[in-house]
Amino acid sequence: MDFSRWSSPASLRAAALTLAFISLGTLGCPEQENLPAAPDLVAPPTPSDFVITLMSGTQYNFAWAVSDPTNVDRYRVYLLGGGFVPDELLFETTLTSDQHDAGISLRGLQFAVTAVSPDGIEGDGPVATAP
Repeated sequence: MDFSRWSSPASLRAAALTLAFISLGTLGCPEQENLPAAPDLVAPPTPSDFVITLMSGTQYNFAWAVSDPTNVDRYRVYLLGGGFVPDELLFETTLTSDQHDAGISLRGLQFAVTAVSPDGIEGDGPVATAP
């Protein structure tokens, strides 16, 4: 039997790589608990008691409550499109109420308010209709 073909450097590297792959398959990969843990992302609380009040002319007050604001970075108020047009972000705020001059009457239009966590997770929110 001729073993001269195993004496070249390329053949030795190929044999070493093959042995390494076989060893990995036999030994396996590290167990999952040795890997870094995924961060625990927490959804923000859902706002409640969302009301829209006409202050004067085209000035509206948007107000809501939240059970625990510790996991809230900001709130978003959307004008809902009703399925015909996409929802539009009206404004963002860090407060649970905001006065907004729409410039036009918002009567009968629907809005939603959502909370956004510090990690950027946006939750669901209630809908209110402008008076």
